[in-house]
Amino acid sequence: MAVRLERLTKRFAATVAVDRVSLAIRSGELLALAGSPGAGKSTLLRLLAGMEEPSGGTIHAGGVALAAGVAERPIAFGSLAPAPPSGEGGREMTASPPAGPDACILLDEPLTDLRGGERARACDALRALPAALEAAVVCAMHPDDEADACAVADRIAVLHEGRLRQCGTPAEVVDAPADEVVARFFGRPRINLVPGILEKDGQALQLGNQTVALAGRIEETFCRDITLGIRPRHVRLTREGVGLRGRVRSTEPCEGATLVGVDVEGVSIRALDSGEERWREGDPVRVRADPRRYVVFDDRGVRLEQR
Repeated sequence: MAVRLERLTKRFAATVAVDRVSLAIRSGELLALAGSPGAGKSTLLRLLAGMEEPSGGTIHAGGVALAAGVAERPIAFGSLAPAPPSGEGGREMTASPPAGPDACILLDEPLTDLRGGERARACDALRALPAALEAAVVCAMHPDDEADACAVADRIAVLHEGRLRQCGTPAEVVDAPADEVVARFFGRPRINLVPGILEKDGQALQLGNQTVALAGRIEETFCRDITLGIRPRHVRLTREGVGLRGRVRSTEPCEGATLVGVDVEGVSIRALDSGEERWREGDPVRVRADPRRYVVFDDRGVRLEQR
């Protein structure tokens, strides 16, 4: 374990920038910090670097609690810069970083303003950095770089309004988001979030006058008002057969496919359709998806387990 945060908090007057964050940063991993502007990513980096005094909580490295401003600190900011002309056009660390099993290198939005081949090379350099330095790397990512965060990171810590909402592998935060905040942040096109009612047996949802079967059973709960999440790439459209009845309301090119908006019971569901079918506004359509791809949230926006 490289670094451990326990209920780390930072207040600026009435603003809580980092709110009781507990997190274990593992030796040799690349941990990406993701979140919207103001989520607390940069403040968290400054706390780790000792540039800010915590309002509460602790930071441990190698089992030792670290105080702000300590000179001998195994955590420091670094940066990626173009490799020397004799190199192959990649990027490298510009400073001599701390080393050792408890060392941690901090990067703040290193991909900002990079495009094309330079961005691709920077991503390759980021991916290789923990092994090259034999240290943990914590990288705050710009919101526009969430796809690259999923490509390079071992784990992603998602912050929202200073709170840690989820920390997991890229697959976990995309396919099993802890709540609606995480679900909305990751994936383009954005996830469909459809209001519904959990039926009494917990094995199906009522969407208007239509029923959607789940892959499992949601344990009995006081919550009946739920939200069904399904990503557009997992939605399938057919003209006949089983599925929710709807009508096409819009089409637009997207990522080499067609993003089709369908009106189902007054709610828009989008499908990323890569088939040869030509959809037109007003066409009747059937909407279906593998129930194992559904993500169900309760009335607080927290994911419910299907067992």
